[in-house]
Amino acid sequence: MRKHLIFHFCVNQKTGWAKAHIDRLKQHIDLFDGYRFFSICEPNNDLRNNSLIDEILSMKNERTTINYIINDTTSREVKPFFDMHLPALNLMKDNEDYCFYGHTKGSSRPYTDALNAWNTTLWKYNIEKYDELIEPNFGKYKTIGCLRKTKEKAGEHVGDGIMETYHFSGTFFWFSCDIFNKPWFDPNRTSPHVIERWPGIITGLDDSKSVFDVEDSKLYYEDIFWQAHNIKGDM
Repeated sequence: MRKHLIFHFCVNQKTGWAKAHIDRLKQHIDLFDGYRFFSICEPNNDLRNNSLIDEILSMKNERTTINYIINDTTSREVKPFFDMHLPALNLMKDNEDYCFYGHTKGSSRPYTDALNAWNTTLWKYNIEKYDELIEPNFGKYKTIGCLRKTKEKAGEHVGDGIMETYHFSGTFFWFSCDIFNKPWFDPNRTSPHVIERWPGIITGLDDSKSVFDVEDSKLYYEDIFWQAHNIKGDM
């Protein structure tokens, strides 16, 4: 079994979030012994002299595919996920493999304690506690992640009439490559919320595992929410 990686980088140098995510990924890049698929964009579509590019390229190996893409503010990371990364992974995977999806969450937003706590939680439970929480669930569940929401529906924001059974808030998650044996493509990929809800479209709750949850709330962007749960960030 191999562990693949799909990661979308918006290399915004102004907010600091892209650098924080890249640093976190570099610390754990050796976890991914399969194929690595990177998409890279910049808010103003200017990648020249962006110092973060070299840091991303330092994680490249012989199994890495890198796509430099136009920053589409309407769909963001959705198109490369469905049109580039998943089709390529489908051709290269074995059914017993797993893949992790992540992105530079918050790269277009200024610093807040809420984003720090949220991003820290995503890395902590998906990657940093991998040996303890993620790997033991391989082979048991189709999707694995944290901060799973079952009440609030990302599909309500998309407005295409399709409601996911759950989504992993923050859009970091692991998925089994045997999902490609059933319909997996989302033709309604016109919203930035589509990847977030995708696990809850291709699988149900019984096939999903959430290793850490907090309140099923719409207030994840609010500092007071994370303070109330005594969750702090370290990014």
